[in-house]
Amino acid sequence: MKSFTILFLMLLSFNVYSGIEDTCKDTWIYFDLGNTLVNTKDHPNQVKYMEGALEYLDSLKNAGCTLGLIVNIPEQFGTSYQEKLSTLKKYVEDRWVEDTPFVWEYFSEIYLPKTNEDLKPKPILFQQVMRNAWKAGKKVFYQGETPKEIDAAKKEGMTAHLVGSRSDSFYLPVDEI
Repeated sequence: MKSFTILFLMLLSFNVYSGIEDTCKDTWIYFDLGNTLVNTKDHPNQVKYMEGALEYLDSLKNAGCTLGLIVNIPEQFGTSYQEKLSTLKKYVEDRWVEDTPFVWEYFSEIYLPKTNEDLKPKPILFQQVMRNAWKAGKKVFYQGETPKEIDAAKKEGMTAHLVGSRSDSFYLPVDEI
């Protein structure tokens, strides 16, 4: 009976993992950065992963999911996309307090606003993501920490989850994506 139970659990876990891989083929998963994947509120000069964030990202990446970021960056971070991205990475790196660095390489796309007027919850970044997803025939999933951003993402056609809103998991469980 014990070996049957173990076999059943192994098959069940394989089927759940296979389902995640199937979902990942059709879905792009985007995140906000601050207070969604990295903690910037407890100690502004000490940035680290939110609890469980790296493990969550690992599980999505290992299942073959395409991941992206939609991040509010002020104009003073730079005049071009590349300058803003470099400043953002340096900002996080200079304040990073964990041994394991942030996994920038997991994210195939990082959307940043051109101006302060384009900062989320304004819809422009969500609209850009959805245009690209529509062209590629993909569904888009977004996870962030503010209700206004979640509402804006939903209005643009994304499936969105407010992190920390469930008692059982900070992030939406992988098998529900």
